[in-house]
Amino acid sequence: SPSEYIAAILELSALVVKRQRQIFLYPDVLYYLTPDGRRFRRACDLVHNFTDAIIQERRCSLLTEGSHDFLKAKAKAKTLDFIDVLLLAKDEDGKELSHEDIRAEADTFMFGGHDTTASGLSWVLYNLAKHPEYQERCRQEVQELLRDREPKEIEWSPSEYIAAILELSALVVKRQRQIFLYPDVLYYLTPDGRRFRRACDLVHNFTDAIIQERRCSLLTEGSHDFLKAKAKAKTLDFIDVLLLAKDEDGKELSHEDIRAEADTFMFGGHDTTASGLSWVLYNLAKHPEYQERCRQEVQELLRDRESKEIEWSPSEYIAAILELSALVVKRQRQIFLYPDVLYYLTPDGRRFRRACDLVHNFTDAIIQERRCSLLTEGSHDFLKAKAKAKTLDFIDVLLLAKDEDGKELSHEDIRAEADTFMFGGHDTTASGLSWVLYNLAKHPEYQERCRQEVQELLRDREPKEIE
Repeated sequence: SPSEYIAAILELSALVVKRQRQIFLYPDVLYYLTPDGRRFRRACDLVHNFTDAIIQERRCSLLTEGSHDFLKAKAKAKTLDFIDVLLLAKDEDGKELSHEDIRAEADTFMFGGHDTTASGLSWVLYNLAKHPEYQERCRQEVQELLRDREPKEIEWSPSEYIAAILELSALVVKRQRQIFLYPDVLYYLTPDGRRFRRACDLVHNFTDAIIQERRCSLLTEGSHDFLKAKAKAKTLDFIDVLLLAKDEDGKELSHEDIRAEADTFMFGGHDTTASGLSWVLYNLAKHPEYQERCRQEVQELLRDRESKEIEWSPSEYIAAILELSALVVKRQRQIFLYPDVLYYLTPDGRRFRRACDLVHNFTDAIIQERRCSLLTEGSHDFLKAKAKAKTLDFIDVLLLAKDEDGKELSHEDIRAEADTFMFGGHDTTASGLSWVLYNLAKHPEYQERCRQEVQELLRDREPKEIE
């Protein structure tokens, strides 16, 4: 049973998602008159009261013990957490954060920080593992920073570019609740709108300078020498790839296209990249035979080819998933098209329905095929064959699952779960794996308990379903 706090966090998350589709309930004065609004306020009160109590308790300990002894005790017990860090932090004017500031940061982290943290850690660890020379540079920088220093605040100054990215992210989230400021002509008259434009200009100017510099190098050196130099220095990055890429008509991407892709990646690409890498590496580690197949496929693809564009053709299913994701994001800004009856009359709405039909038909065919195999072979032989071929996947698990009443899941339930996983399951999986591995690495005694439990579970058992 989750605590009341965790239950309230989950309830608030569900209510926020539900409210996003109810545009007439965006004004708080109306929303709080509804049953959902009252549930939202009760859950908010519970979350705030819980966080307030923790902050108050930690602040009292900090005042009583002093920062030095407080940190020493936390370090000894290995219990320094996010609220402790916030209590010790200071803003740009050297002032401590207020009670409300700390509560807001803690609540934000509980709602949105897990995916970002897991993705960031995955990305950093991946790159440090890939580039030992940067590991050494990081180690030297940390040692230099901490030399002869007592445990106290360490200031890390982000560049103007990173600061602008963070500011834009915060302003976008804030604007989503201000439906009357969706039209740009109104938004840019407000203080937030002017800050948004300044931050956009800074980000665009920074990206423009990078693109221009790389394009000049590419034109001067030629694509072959450019790639060779990048490969030798191990500095080929996303903008370089975009400069070398071509669209479906064989034309190079324009400056504006490259800037748009780079900016999109900075805002939304890290979670997707970290999740995708985690998922691919996990599956390749689990299935050595697929590692070999991937290696052979890459070798075959690159055989006797110069350094140039390699075309990867995604299946219609993957293309439809990507199109649906883009259409959903686009629709969020078109508040008058929230009602389905209006949206499906537009060109985007018709594209959305076609992509949905393709995704559903693809998933339906897979489910039907697997269900027939399961009925023909029986669950024991079905699992045995899957275990032998190492092809047991998410849909197979759903076909074998039962609900709380012992009934099998319906065709529609399985399709809904599979579609949800394709759209939203990768971040969750990557975050969960990162969190589990982090805690197992931190607590060897739990590693041992897990190992013993798995050994006990698998002892003298044939490859089949483990409940």
